[in-house]
Amino acid sequence: MKKVAVLLAPGFEEAEAIVTIDILRRLQIEVETLACAESRAVVSYHDVPMVTDSTLAARQTDLYDAVVLPGGPQGSVNLAASEAVIQFIARHDEAGKLICPVCSAAA
Repeated sequence: MKKVAVLLAPGFEEAEAIVTIDILRRLQIEVETLACAESRAVVSYHDVPMVTDSTLAARQTDLYDAVVLPGGPQGSVNLAASEAVIQFIARHDEAGKLICPVCSAAA
């Protein structure tokens, strides 16, 4: 079974995250949400709190088939500012895995 990591940084865009997670799960793809923060609790761009499955720190050495990066004005900045995110993405890219930024997360 394919396994996808969805990285949620503080300020992530809600629709980019939730709709993507929903579609992947409907397709029977295993999804693990990872907080790019110290705790599993992450607050979205419009102040919607969400509790993730785990933290990026706890899964830093895991390898997924794909990594999804929901954007958002704050979320994209926070993803780019995180050395842990950059290392995680680089490792997946080197392994030939799919890197899937949504909207402004590509920046």
